[in-house]
Amino acid sequence: MSRNGVLAEDQLHKHLSEAKVNSDCHESASRPARESLVGTLGQYLGGLNPGMSHPDMVEGQSEPSPMRQQQWARLMAKLRSIFGEDYFQHHLAPLRVGLDENDSSGSTIVLHGAIVSAAQVTQLEKRLLPLWQSEDSAVATIRVLTGDTSVANVPTTHHQRLDAKFCFEKFITSEPNEFAYAAARRVAESPEALYNPLFLFGCVGLGKTHLMTAIARYRQQHFPQQRVLYLTAESFMRRFVQSIKRRDVMQFKDDFRQVDVLLIDDIHFIANKTSTQDEFFHTLNDLIEQGHQVVVASDRSPHEIADLESRVSSRLGAGLVAEIGTPDMALRTCFLEAQANRARVGIPPEVIDFLAAHLPLSIREIEGAMNRLIAHQDLIQRPMTLEMCRRILRDVLHQPRLRVSIDAIQRVVAAYYRIKPEDMTSSHRARQVARPRQVAMYLSKHLTSRSLPEIGRQFGGRDHTTVMHAMKKITVLCAESEEWVEDIRRLTQELQQ
Repeated sequence: MSRNGVLAEDQLHKHLSEAKVNSDCHESASRPARESLVGTLGQYLGGLNPGMSHPDMVEGQSEPSPMRQQQWARLMAKLRSIFGEDYFQHHLAPLRVGLDENDSSGSTIVLHGAIVSAAQVTQLEKRLLPLWQSEDSAVATIRVLTGDTSVANVPTTHHQRLDAKFCFEKFITSEPNEFAYAAARRVAESPEALYNPLFLFGCVGLGKTHLMTAIARYRQQHFPQQRVLYLTAESFMRRFVQSIKRRDVMQFKDDFRQVDVLLIDDIHFIANKTSTQDEFFHTLNDLIEQGHQVVVASDRSPHEIADLESRVSSRLGAGLVAEIGTPDMALRTCFLEAQANRARVGIPPEVIDFLAAHLPLSIREIEGAMNRLIAHQDLIQRPMTLEMCRRILRDVLHQPRLRVSIDAIQRVVAAYYRIKPEDMTSSHRARQVARPRQVAMYLSKHLTSRSLPEIGRQFGGRDHTTVMHAMKKITVLCAESEEWVEDIRRLTQELQQ
């Protein structure tokens, strides 16, 4: 104890004695005696700890006064409203208020135990300071000290349900999809970002989801320390909107920017959704700059997605764009044989060949048709024949729209407009040739499962943007004139007969 503290203690004992004498003579001590006693108590405490001059300070200077505690309670209610319940409970609820031991003025508030990343500390401090100053203008500094950050830092795998059958070993490859398969496998096997971002595209049911799931499962199994997030673009948008409603956008950003591998399917879903595109663009940029892997899938290439901002399509196209092409005869045959072998069901070769030649071009629809045959043979317990196959799948086989070829469209449209079939692939730009060619491109997109680049190649090696222009032009003409609507109807009817 200091010399001042010793003197104050002597005076304290003296005044306590005097106060006791006075209390023996009167019901209460005189006012001067009480005031003298209070002053002596202050001198005594000051002698014990001369720095304890601020009314908020208590012994040790780590605990705030009741007033500070009340301020913090009011601020906690505001924070719950500002950040949302989820973010508040996971990251801010553990906070405990204290004071800086090196600040005798009490103008520095220390908050202990925040469950946030280091990158969020500064942002949180900036948000908290004006809020606390609205309670007490004397507060000059807020310091946030992170506590147990294991909740934020433990690698976890979030995903849509990962179907076990979607693995690389069960993906049947052939020329139309071998490049996309090889790229997906290389990305999965590399612990570092590769071909960033990888963009997979192709028509519905050709295997995009299969490859996306295979990448996620491989990373999960071989790199368990990595955080993998696999979801659809619709789910991304829904989470973003919910975070805005709950006022916990910071948590949304943190969830997505801390993953090691982000896989988003059906990215065309966010076309025409400006706010979601903006958030996705910044998320994409941030992850790529950090060296984290991004994989995106769509039914069209980045530049074919209408109403997708140019900066987004440009960023997506800056990595590796891999198309999953329409399965050829060999691929369809291999797929059907593999499916029959996995089910341990004997399907005659002539039935396999018939299905490969007549089923729709979508692998998903081929799988569905084969499942029907397998189930029928298992339940009825009769050998499968070609005639039985035709009867079971008559609804699938009688879909002429799916069997229309681009060659057939070119021939029918050329005959309808009385031009030569070779004009469809020529470089002639006269209107009497160019307009029928645009009609043929329009019908090719609507009556086949071919992608825009594939259609363009069938029309003399033209670019996909030419096909897009043709589709827009015919759409406008149909809106302006019933004659064009009738032309399209007649041609469609003839092609589907």
